[in-house]
Amino acid sequence: MTVFRVERELEIGQIGNRLKEIARTIYQDVRDIGPWEMCLTGTGRGPEKPPARGWKRFAVPMHWGAEGVDITAWFRATTSVPCEWKGKAVVLLLRPGGESLCYLNGKPFQGLSVTRDEILLSNKARGGEKLDILIEAVNTPYVDPGRVTETTFEYARLAIKDLEIAGFYRDASVAWDVLRLYPEESNLQQKFLRMLAPCVKMVDLQDGGGKHYRDSIRKAREALAEGLQKFPADVRDGRMLLVGHTHIDTAWLWPIRETKRKCARTVSSMLKYLEEYPDFLFSYSQPQQYAYLKEYYPDLYNRIHKWVKSGRWECLGASWIEQDNHCTSGESIIRQLLYGNGFFEKEFGVRSRVEWLPDAFGYNWAMPQILKKAGVDYFATTKLSWNVYNRFPYTLFWWEGIDGTRVLSIMIEGTYNIELEPKTLLEHWGNFRSKDLAPEQIASFGWGDGGGGPTREMIEIAARLTNIAGMPKCRFGKVQEYFETVEKEVPLDKLPVWKGELYLELHRACQTTQSRTKRLNRLCEIALRHAEIFSTRNMMMGGGYESEQLQSRWLDVLLNQFHDILPGSSVRNVYEDTEAQLGTALANIEQISETAQKELVRKIDTRGSGNPIVVLNTLSWSHTGLVSVDLDAEGKESSVLDSRGQPQPVQIVSNEDGLPALLFLANDVPSMGHEVYSLLQGNGGKANAKARRNSERLPGGREANCEDLATVTGRALCNPIEVSNTRLEHDYFVIDLSPDGDLTQIYDKRQDRDVLEQGKHGNVFQLFDDRPWKHDAWDFDHNFEEQMWSFDPADSIEVLESGPVRARVRIRRRTRQSTLVQDIIVYSHIPRIDFETQIEWWEKRVLLKVAFPLHILSPRATYEIQFGAIERPTSRNHSWERAQFEVPAQRWADLSEGNYGVSLLNDCKYGYDCRDNVLRLTLLRSPIIPDPQADEGTHRFTYSLYPHAGDWRMGETVRRAAELNNPLRAVRTSRHTGEISARYSWIQIHPSNVVLDTVKKAEVGDDVILRFYESLGYRGPVKITFSEKPKKVWECNLIERNEKRVSLVDGNTVVLPFSPFEVKTVRVAW
Repeated sequence: MTVFRVERELEIGQIGNRLKEIARTIYQDVRDIGPWEMCLTGTGRGPEKPPARGWKRFAVPMHWGAEGVDITAWFRATTSVPCEWKGKAVVLLLRPGGESLCYLNGKPFQGLSVTRDEILLSNKARGGEKLDILIEAVNTPYVDPGRVTETTFEYARLAIKDLEIAGFYRDASVAWDVLRLYPEESNLQQKFLRMLAPCVKMVDLQDGGGKHYRDSIRKAREALAEGLQKFPADVRDGRMLLVGHTHIDTAWLWPIRETKRKCARTVSSMLKYLEEYPDFLFSYSQPQQYAYLKEYYPDLYNRIHKWVKSGRWECLGASWIEQDNHCTSGESIIRQLLYGNGFFEKEFGVRSRVEWLPDAFGYNWAMPQILKKAGVDYFATTKLSWNVYNRFPYTLFWWEGIDGTRVLSIMIEGTYNIELEPKTLLEHWGNFRSKDLAPEQIASFGWGDGGGGPTREMIEIAARLTNIAGMPKCRFGKVQEYFETVEKEVPLDKLPVWKGELYLELHRACQTTQSRTKRLNRLCEIALRHAEIFSTRNMMMGGGYESEQLQSRWLDVLLNQFHDILPGSSVRNVYEDTEAQLGTALANIEQISETAQKELVRKIDTRGSGNPIVVLNTLSWSHTGLVSVDLDAEGKESSVLDSRGQPQPVQIVSNEDGLPALLFLANDVPSMGHEVYSLLQGNGGKANAKARRNSERLPGGREANCEDLATVTGRALCNPIEVSNTRLEHDYFVIDLSPDGDLTQIYDKRQDRDVLEQGKHGNVFQLFDDRPWKHDAWDFDHNFEEQMWSFDPADSIEVLESGPVRARVRIRRRTRQSTLVQDIIVYSHIPRIDFETQIEWWEKRVLLKVAFPLHILSPRATYEIQFGAIERPTSRNHSWERAQFEVPAQRWADLSEGNYGVSLLNDCKYGYDCRDNVLRLTLLRSPIIPDPQADEGTHRFTYSLYPHAGDWRMGETVRRAAELNNPLRAVRTSRHTGEISARYSWIQIHPSNVVLDTVKKAEVGDDVILRFYESLGYRGPVKITFSEKPKKVWECNLIERNEKRVSLVDGNTVVLPFSPFEVKTVRVAW
């Protein structure tokens, strides 16, 4: 009899030893399989057919893959089930090494890995079944040139599995694991031990696996089942909904081609387990991965339909992939939902009401609104449990977005793929912070990535935890089901509310790492916007719309917004593939856009003097900007008139190829419209005008007169820009440069004040030793500023352009391994200072920021996010402020005091910070893990300083940043008549706080989708006027389902109410 504590400890240990002995008897009559053949197909492989030749004999066990990393090997053998095994459960035991997919008799059958080596062939074999075994294996998915992995094919066996022994072993093991979790010396522990120990000791281990042994197993199992009934779970132990799941990173330490094979390995295993375990359910996210299965593994894909229909397979997560949520635009997130759930609905007839983003690196404040308006009611993550400063205070909560929309959310403490065992489940329940309101917690279990999802052992453990003392009552379920249960059982009005973004206090460098990919992403997003606008206008005029091509390019972009691709945390060959794919996509998008532009221009009346240029504006306000056009063959064009015959300032400059181009100011090009300009030869003086006045006309057919054509070179149309290698001065600013290349002064003439803090330099390049504690590509730490230096003094400062329209000063600088060429540019009619920058970057573990110490005092700075803006303190008073030392943002940040402010704009950057009065933009990094060549090479980007009166709202910062990213576009054409006037606005919006962000063809039908958002935080009615009278207008949601009819006012105007930062989508039929 066990009396003392030490005796109980010994007895618990004895039970464990006995269970180990029992485990060794589960597999019986184990036989090696052979002979084997192997064929290496090499590196860089993806889904492929078995090789037809190159097979060689291969003895098991044996090493393979010593040739390097990312080696694909095929193995094959033929065997059969012994006839004398008829009626027995038969298994294959295979450990080929690496990650593998086993084909059986020509069909993909099950995945294999270090966590999964058993393949159940049959619970009751017929005997004599022939087995053609084919295995595709990859030795390591980690594609690191410095790492060589030799893999071992350890064993290949055929065996009988005694299901009774296996069942008892699992029953007793789970009970033993639970026992060890009970408080020592507790009444429950002692009583449970008294029940369990005799059951385990009933097994006759002396019999050596004979008939008496199996009989004792059966009796012990019956006794244990009876004993466990006396230890039911208590209501105070809670409930746990267990979700079978696998989190497969679409790329990370492996390229996308390998992900396609990972999907097959995982899904083949899950399909098999669904057949074997009738209570098991599986949830699988990311429609992109389903699409890979459909293309490369159609047999597996077709089998999924059965389980979706039965309700045992959950198509989880509304997004196309589990995307990054900081570097993506608002429209990109909408398309993730539109195309993600659209795929599920088309293929399986279901839609996910859950945004499942367990592993993304933070979540912007616009997301609740986007989700709800896309028909997604729930949000789930685990990632904020990674916070290093502050523990996120809630599990179940309402997440309130920037516009006031709320979405029911859960922040699951821990991980998204737990290794299911009693200890982890109890810890998981302990971390549940909503026990006072909700009786049930959710846990997703299974191995992620190459592990292949839930294992057989996990499923069987879960099945034994449905009702056992001291443990939450467990049941299999689905994520959406969990939220629906919460809505029924939990008083939702009692849940806490989180207002603000969900900031991850980690991985702050993901706004910067792999900057070329981020730039390509921004360029593609903008190009798609333009292509859809021009294609839609062309369609409305009777032309075509490349729906399939545009959607395909969107899917290219969405794929590469995966949360380990766009943030910069993948291996080198992922970015080689990404940059190639996005580069090709960008070229294709631009081609679609240019074709649509040309078709549209053919319908515009371009008659008039000289050579017509159609200037196109894709923004929803009149846009003043510069247009550069290559000169004609004669090179004599030097004057420009607008459509009303007014001369425009011009300047001869060099284009990117060093050839002469004509730069001119296009003033107030109409919103979402165009204006035709005329290029004339000579300076357009009265003598030339007189010779031409009878034969030349202005755009739209009006005759030109002498006054129209006079003094069009620009010299009399604006004050000159004074420029030298130490100063730039014009109507807006005086800018002084030091010999080092820094800005020593920016004086704002309009507001009669300094922009920079007195005695401080601006546009200072700050380099920092960048060696985070861990997560090299993901992070830089709070104390990164401790080791700082700057670029060397300028090698040269030279005036590159000087004229009436634009002045450009070029500065060349260098640091240890890198060189910088930067052009500081000012404009005659645009109050913005541009810094066009090219860096040859060859540093290692260095962080680069550019700093502007501003003559401004403000406790808060403002940053653009998707469809809005967010404020952050400029102080570091407490842990929440200190944790958020880097701010994810879109196109601008602003620091303003009462009547004055300065905005820092960018064309492809996403990380800012502002401490006290120093506003900084993060430019580049150079981590070495997991990509030792991260960010090496050439980088091009532009950032701009925009001083203004008032705050960012009064200063129209939103517009200035949009103009930097969406410049005017020019199309040369011939003179011709057209149905559209020379100066034309398609849509006008009043007041100006609402922005038209997206114009596209509807996914179904030929209606036009318009997406607006309120950009300044104002509330009120907004008038939207169409130049072409619509037939019908509807408000619809983000997935383009009509919600209500909108009445037309005066035939071509609608009035829509907007709340602060609200996104509205309208469907229009013309």
